[in-house]
Amino acid sequence: MFQIKKFKNIFLIYLLFLYFTAIYYLFIKHTGGLDSTISEWLVNYYGGFTRRGFSGYFFAQIAIYFDISIRFVIFIFQSFFYLIFLILIYYFFRNMKANLLLYLCLFCPLFMTYHVAELEILVRKEILIFINFLFFLFLSLNENLKKYLNVYLFISIPILLLIWEPIIFFLPFYIFILINSMNYKNLRSLIFSILSIFSSSLIVIYFLLINQYDVQNETLMCTKLKEIFNERCYMSLLYLDTSIKENFDSLFRDIKPQHIFRYLLIYLIGFFPIIYLARNLKKKIIFKINILNNISIFYYIIICSIFMPILYAMGLDWGRWVNIHYFFIFCSLYFLLKKGNYNLNIHVSEKFKKIFYIKNKVILVFVFIIFCFGWNPKTLFKGDIASIPGYRVPYNLIK
Repeated sequence: MFQIKKFKNIFLIYLLFLYFTAIYYLFIKHTGGLDSTISEWLVNYYGGFTRRGFSGYFFAQIAIYFDISIRFVIFIFQSFFYLIFLILIYYFFRNMKANLLLYLCLFCPLFMTYHVAELEILVRKEILIFINFLFFLFLSLNENLKKYLNVYLFISIPILLLIWEPIIFFLPFYIFILINSMNYKNLRSLIFSILSIFSSSLIVIYFLLINQYDVQNETLMCTKLKEIFNERCYMSLLYLDTSIKENFDSLFRDIKPQHIFRYLLIYLIGFFPIIYLARNLKKKIIFKINILNNISIFYYIIICSIFMPILYAMGLDWGRWVNIHYFFIFCSLYFLLKKGNYNLNIHVSEKFKKIFYIKNKVILVFVFIIFCFGWNPKTLFKGDIASIPGYRVPYNLIK
């Protein structure tokens, strides 16, 4: 569809639009928004050790030291994190070859557009997980730097667990990339490497699991927030003492068959391009651990996604889970292409178009726009499908 140079320019414009749109909404939200975009980052250790409190405590200390609003500190860091994320995305995908299937994967509404289409998830804590994983992919691509992978994960993953512990559900994707980067000589070296890398993470997980955080701790934290920053507790700040069982009960009390059916359709339609991509990747690498050579890339994805049902059962933000899941799958698959471990058939785009009997270029462009910018899931599992974010986002921004 486009030459690489033209694609770079268009992709850069697209990312700039996302960034300035995000900054505009983040600025509005930080002045008095009452959703989780801010409340999630306010969680701290003033009531005692709790999950997700590390970043909030860090921001609180900065706000106190410089005598500025903690909301403004959060806005500055959110803007910075989102900028780093988009810069990494640009450099990771900028040399993408002209291929309809890859473009559909890249501009899918479950990927980057989703962050500005659903403002409730704009620069939530998973942004740090995205940044961490992208840095990890860049290190893995560089032969001179990949020797630092073990140290990088040993230090960074425990810190991220203190900020947003659901990263644990996506660790299989990290292991998958390690396997493709290091090509371990035998199963023993693979197991030993994984255990040593994630030993520090296991310690953090242990303390998170045994930690007792109750209503008194939450009340103390809310009192301190009110006294020091004049901030009241709301949204994410009120769920710290909620048990896993309570989360399960809340979900199963409200879920209905139509919710499950809707998300099955979202996966079927939204993930179809990357599923098709996975099925058309041809392996070039020969793993030294022979058993790994007998597993197709499609089954690798299923194995890496093994913990996703637990995440869906624990939280109501199914739109977020879809977005995060999509990010890890697509970035992992594209890494395999960049690494040269797999090849993509040059005729795959033509094969893909034949599935839908698309021959006319005008119809092709129309289908591309409708698929990529014509819909997106809402944040909560109860929400219906939103329509035309490609029109609604710029319209609301101008309005």
